[in-house]
Amino acid sequence: LDLTRVATDLRRVTVQGATVLATADLLEFVVAAAAATWPEQPPQLDGLELAGPLLLPDDPGGSGGPGDPRPGGTLQLVLDEADTHARGQAPAPAKLRLFVRRSADEPYRLWASGSLRFDAAVPEREQPRTGLDAIVARCSRRDDERWSRLAARGVALPGPRPTSLRAGTDPGELLLGLERTGPAARRLPIDAIEAGLWLIAELAEDPDAPPIPGQLGDLAQVSSCIIADGDRQGPPTWLHLQLARPRGDAPSGRDERTTHALLTLYDDAGRICLQLGVTRRSDVAPALARRLADAALPDWLYAREWEPAPALSPEPADLEGAVLLISDDRELARACIEPAHTRGAALESIDAHDLVDRSACHDALRRARARGPLRALILALVADVDDDALEALVRERARLILDLAAALHNDGGRLRLLLVTRASQPAIVEPSGAPTITVAGLAAAPAWGLTRAIGLEHPAIEVRGLDLAAAPSPEDPRRIIAELTTDDREEAVAYRGDQRLRLRLRRAPITTDREPTPLPPRLGEGTTLITGGLGGVGLQLAAHLADAGARRLLLLGRSPL
Repeated sequence: LDLTRVATDLRRVTVQGATVLATADLLEFVVAAAAATWPEQPPQLDGLELAGPLLLPDDPGGSGGPGDPRPGGTLQLVLDEADTHARGQAPAPAKLRLFVRRSADEPYRLWASGSLRFDAAVPEREQPRTGLDAIVARCSRRDDERWSRLAARGVALPGPRPTSLRAGTDPGELLLGLERTGPAARRLPIDAIEAGLWLIAELAEDPDAPPIPGQLGDLAQVSSCIIADGDRQGPPTWLHLQLARPRGDAPSGRDERTTHALLTLYDDAGRICLQLGVTRRSDVAPALARRLADAALPDWLYAREWEPAPALSPEPADLEGAVLLISDDRELARACIEPAHTRGAALESIDAHDLVDRSACHDALRRARARGPLRALILALVADVDDDALEALVRERARLILDLAAALHNDGGRLRLLLVTRASQPAIVEPSGAPTITVAGLAAAPAWGLTRAIGLEHPAIEVRGLDLAAAPSPEDPRRIIAELTTDDREEAVAYRGDQRLRLRLRRAPITTDREPTPLPPRLGEGTTLITGGLGGVGLQLAAHLADAGARRLLLLGRSPL
C-alpha cells in the first residue's frame, strides 16, 4: 500500500517550519488501512516501536505547503501477509513496517515497525454469554470509528481472550487489559478513562446488547477521582469497571434510584494508578423532579444541628503503635502523654511552630514511625491568638495542613487524623443558647474544611474533628485520646461542659415574620465573602446580610451580572 495521500486523513500542525503528523491519527489510519486488506477480520496493532518522530517539510510552493492536504513526502506501509488458518483459529500476526521519505530523491527509511494481530473467528452459532462479552465483541468491529480512535491512542481494549479479560462473579463487573506504549504511559491516562467511560455508555446505547445488571445511560457526573503518586506506580495495565445499582421493583425492570460506576486503573503489581467514581444522573432526575414538584418549600431546606451523643465507654481501647501529636499548645501536648500510654500508644509530640515546610513534616512522620507503626495523627490547633494575628495565623495553619497532606500522601499507609480545635464550631447544648465566638475559634474554623478535603482526596486517611469548649478542662486530654480510639464512626464531635455532641442534618424551619437578626459586631465590621454570591440565592443572602448590618460584602461566582 502506497499511502501518498495519507495527509487527507490526518490533522496537521506546523512547528518551526516542519509539518508534524499526529502519531495517534497516523496509527488510526494505518489500522483502518490494514483492516481494509482483510475484510473478514479486524486487526489490532500490537508491539509498535517508533524509530523517531515523523517530520515532513512544508513546501510553500505547492504540494505539502500550509493548507495543502498532502504532506511534503511519502509514507509507505508494508504488510507481510499473515499465514493462512482454519476457521475458528487465530492467524499468525502480520508484520507491519512503515517507511517514510522526505522527497523523491531520498530513499525510504524505516519509521515504525510492529505487527497486526487478529482475534479468532467466532463460530456462527456461538453467542456471547453475557452483555459484557457482547460489548467487548462490538469493540472489535472494524467499522466502529470510536474504537479505532481509542485503539490508535495507545489504549487497546482487547477482545474476549482469557489472558486479558476477566469477568467477575457479578455480570456488572469487567476487567480489561490496557496496552500502552511510549512515554505517554507515565502520564495521566486520560485516554484510558475515556475508553472506560465510552464502554459504560455503549452498554446502554446498544439496543442489540443483552441486558446486564447495572447498565448506565448518559454519564452526567464524576463523583470522585483519586490519582495515585505517579512515581510509585507503573504504567496502567488493567482497567477494572464495576457497575452497581440498587435493587428495586420499578416498572419495566428499571430502578429510578442512582446507578454508580467505579472505574479503576491498576499497574502490573496491582497498585491503583487512578480511581474514578461516576453516577448516572438520568436515573435520578425524573424521580427528583417529581419529588420537588410535590414538595413544599420547607421540605427543601436543611441545617446543621448539634445534638447530644452517647458518652464514650470508660473502658480503654487498645491503640498499639505510634501516635504523632502536632500541637500549638505545649501544656495540652504534655497532658496527652499519660492517657496515650494508658491506651498502649507511643506518643511523639512535636510543636506545630517547628513544622515550617514540607520537609519538616516528612521528618516528623519519620520520627513517629521510628517508635512503631503509625496509627494516628492528632493536629491540635487550640492556642489563643490576638486579633491582629488572626489573618496571618489562618494562612500559616492552611500551609501546615497542606504540607501535612502532601507528606501523608507520599508516606502512604492507613491512619486516623484527628483535628482538635476550641470553640470553632457553633455547638450549643440548648436550642435557645448562643455559640461562644472567640478569635481562637475563628482562626481554627477553616481547618475543618481543609482536613475534610484530605479525607476525600485520600480515602486511606480517616479524618475526624473534635471541637473542645472555649474554656480548657482537665478532661480534655482524656477526651482527645478517647475520641482517637473510638469506633462509633462520628466524624464531627464537640464537648460543651460534660456533654458530648455530634453533628447532624435536620430539616430547617422557615421564619418569614421576623426581622433580620443583627450580626455580631465583629462580623459586621469585617468583610463577608459569599461564594456563589452572583446567583439567585447568593444575591438574596447578600441583601439579607446588608439589612442585618454587614458593611462590606464580597460576592464571588460564575454567573454573569
